Amino acid sequence: MRVNDDHLLAQAFSQAGEAMLVTDAAGQVVAINDEFARTTGWSATSITGQSLQSLWSSDHGAQVDAIMAAVTSSGRWQGEVLCRHGNGVAQFHEATVTASAAGFVAVMPDAKRRRLGRIDSLTGLPDRSVFMERLKTTCAQVERKRMAAAVLFLDLDNFKHVNDTLGHDAGDRLLKEAARRLKSCVRESDTVCRLGGDEFTIILAGLNQPEEAEVVAQHILTKLAHPFHIGGSISPMSASIGIAALPNDGISPDELLHRADTAMYQAKRSGRATYYFYSQEMMARATERAQMERELRQAHLAGEIGILFQPVMDLSTRRITGSHAILQWNSPRGGLLTADQFLPVAEECGLIRPLGEWLMASIVDTLVAWRDAGLPHMKICVSLSRRQLGDLTLFEQLLQAMRANHLSPALVEFEVCAHALGDDKLMVRSVLATLSAFGVGLIIDDFGHGHVTLQTLQHPCLRAVKIHTTLVRDDKAIAGALIRLSHALNIPVIAERVDDCTLLDGLAESGCDYAEGNLLAPPLDTQGFAALLMASSEIAA
Repeated sequence: MRVNDDHLLAQAFSQAGEAMLVTDAAGQVVAINDEFARTTGWSATSITGQSLQSLWSSDHGAQVDAIMAAVTSSGRWQGEVLCRHGNGVAQFHEATVTASAAGFVAVMPDAKRRRLGRIDSLTGLPDRSVFMERLKTTCAQVERKRMAAAVLFLDLDNFKHVNDTLGHDAGDRLLKEAARRLKSCVRESDTVCRLGGDEFTIILAGLNQPEEAEVVAQHILTKLAHPFHIGGSISPMSASIGIAALPNDGISPDELLHRADTAMYQAKRSGRATYYFYSQEMMARATERAQMERELRQAHLAGEIGILFQPVMDLSTRRITGSHAILQWNSPRGGLLTADQFLPVAEECGLIRPLGEWLMASIVDTLVAWRDAGLPHMKICVSLSRRQLGDLTLFEQLLQAMRANHLSPALVEFEVCAHALGDDKLMVRSVLATLSAFGVGLIIDDFGHGHVTLQTLQHPCLRAVKIHTTLVRDDKAIAGALIRLSHALNIPVIAERVDDCTLLDGLAESGCDYAEGNLLAPPLDTQGFAALLMASSEIAA
């Protein structure tokens, strides 16, 4: 018996594993198969007679004419479309459209097979290629419909520390959980992608106004602030988010991604755990920063960065007992720059490691020179950034050089800003254990302005705390309380930036132990500091 060909074709169409629809020559839907109905929520009755324009054009219209023109010309078109589902929600689908004798046939492959090679294997999020395609689509729809959209560029704060302390498996679990939380913060029609590492991007399409992206950014920060339970540990997490708005901040995908990235770095520099909208002023600062980065790399090679030593004085004996190493850069373009002005740039561009290695080697050379000149042992305090705190290699290189030159590790103390210690208890414990193992002391700067636990204050590696002299000048009660607390825990107190006699007398009355500042002695180079000690009759024994 001969099988009815039309019946066989209809059965194959209905039961095909790929979502399919058929239109007439005008683009009106005449049939869909079971998989299309299951995938999109449309029934054959509700979708029949609708135009492909209305199905794909609610958020993607301008492209449908181009698709039909391409199929008419070459017989086939393949790409990604934003398809309106039966519940009104629009979702991206890959589609192949071909010509038929009576119209057009569209096939949307199975999502799981479609995503192979285009989905991040760790988080299950779309990858960079998908992100750029969808951003291109969003740019086209914004330009055609005069609507708003936004791109969010998100970077997890201090993620490297999780990998370094808990291991990469824990880091992977954190990334997967972060991806899940990000998806829960957006709509089905929005796109969350992982660019790589701990960087994520989000496309918010169909906004009434760009400011709506702010609500999403706040929601993300709140979600990420909930503790992450990974490997038996609880890790708080935050993110820095940059936002570029369409069409105000551009209409090309590359431009928007770059500007969202620029805004994200501004969020990083502003203390992390926040978001920033892109602005022209921000781009100007970014351009200036890029110029500084190029010059800083040249300066490191050319030896334009130097070290000065600020004498530290014992207020009870008025004798010099040590020094604070201060980096400065004599920039041909910008003049004399302090460490606060160029070290953040060095951290961002990866120059902080070679600068740190050079600094440690210079400290060892200075200690050897002072010893060979017959000077008494002088401690040198070196400021470290939060990123340098986790660099064990830096400590190991310093200790190796000191042992090779028969120098005691106790001659070097590391100064860390209270804010750099933050609330990451695991990181703080790791740093304290490392310093204790190496026999190096710790000094906490800006005491009273950041979160420092009592356990940290009682750690044996803590040598002193520093208070800013504005506390003594502006709020003597708080300064006095901090000094009394420190003394109760047997911790010496150092006042920095002492610049007038009244302030010096106030510090002495408050019981402050040590001071540094231009009133006592200005920062000096290696030879100048040695000359000061040799010429002074107030050298510490």
